[in-house]
Amino acid sequence: MFHGLGFELDPDEINNSLSSIGIMHDDESTQSITMEDFVEIAAPYIRSRDVREETEKLFLLFDEDQTGSVSFQNLKNLSMDIGLDISNNVLIEMIAAADQNGDGSLCIKEFESVINRCYGNPLDELTSDEEDNEVDTISTEC
Repeated sequence: MFHGLGFELDPDEINNSLSSIGIMHDDESTQSITMEDFVEIAAPYIRSRDVREETEKLFLLFDEDQTGSVSFQNLKNLSMDIGLDISNNVLIEMIAAADQNGDGSLCIKEFESVINRCYGNPLDELTSDEEDNEVDTISTEC
């Protein structure tokens, strides 16, 4: 359950999480949990992630030539590497939509803006009764 979210939990952590919602796990039980239970268990783990650090790691994957920006060619190479046939015009439009300083590429600040706009807090849609957590922005200038 947590592995798909990028977390490695040992059996004790899993049992503690399940017992926190009243489920005692043993090798023979086959109980299920509700979405609300899952959110209750997963929320502390997800909120503990460093969004800035993860965005920077993602940026570095896109910035394969280590220029400090994501260019048309970076997007083209990545799309080909993962088997997507995206036209040059679409890639140019993608960059233009996020390129705030007009230099034809995305610096980390512009990249982070796109990530926050597209994905935001992964729990926002699931936890409407809790206060929204603001995502810090990287202060690096373009």
